[in-house]
Amino acid sequence: MVIITFLIKLAPIGVFFLILPNMFKLDINDIGVNLGILMGGAISSMLLHLFVILPIIFFAFTRQNPYTVWFSCSPAWLTAWGTASSAATLSVTMRCCRETLKIPETVNKFAVPLGCLVNMDGTAIYFPIVVVFLAQTQGHVLNAADYIIILLLSTLASIGTTPIPSSSLVLTVMISSSVGIPPSGMYGVVVAIDWFIDRFRTATNVSGDLFAAVIVTKMTGITDPDDGSEDVVREFSQNQNDERV
Repeated sequence: MVIITFLIKLAPIGVFFLILPNMFKLDINDIGVNLGILMGGAISSMLLHLFVILPIIFFAFTRQNPYTVWFSCSPAWLTAWGTASSAATLSVTMRCCRETLKIPETVNKFAVPLGCLVNMDGTAIYFPIVVVFLAQTQGHVLNAADYIIILLLSTLASIGTTPIPSSSLVLTVMISSSVGIPPSGMYGVVVAIDWFIDRFRTATNVSGDLFAAVIVTKMTGITDPDDGSEDVVREFSQNQNDERV
């Protein structure tokens, strides 16, 4: 596992040097314009998802103010923005759910870690944007089938992305290659700015985890036992262990 983690962290650097010769063939003016288009498109799409789509879904299930919930858990998404890692933010996210949102421990210990691994909203948004960006800058025309493949692979790849910084770069190459787009030319620009956009992706992912925890609590009606049943279960388990000894 340590070796795999090391290779995942090393892969973006290797990919960058792989396409570095192609970067010197690019016009500096084209790089600046395309860089602005990529960053603007990616960040605006994530903000649209975060402040429009997620709040609509959240309100439909809970009838609560989504913006109040989001701002009250600012330590979680601010930490996510600073670390660019859902895994590094997990403890802060769980604390916000427990202390601020009053999420039951049963839901908190299950839904939040699960969301940290599979709920990658920002990543799922970013993959198609990058692939289409690479296609446009290389003059590659995508058809309807290509777009369907990109959307399906982006969804699956976002679930399989590890919650560490810049881990999506390798999967971006795989998705683009599946529709015949080589990782050349402007991919060096994608690698160069990924450290910055990754922070917005992670903040979006963590925000989705917070909303999901509240929705699960609302839909299931799960509450923490306050009648001493936890103590009874703990005492019973202790007695069983004593009898075995």
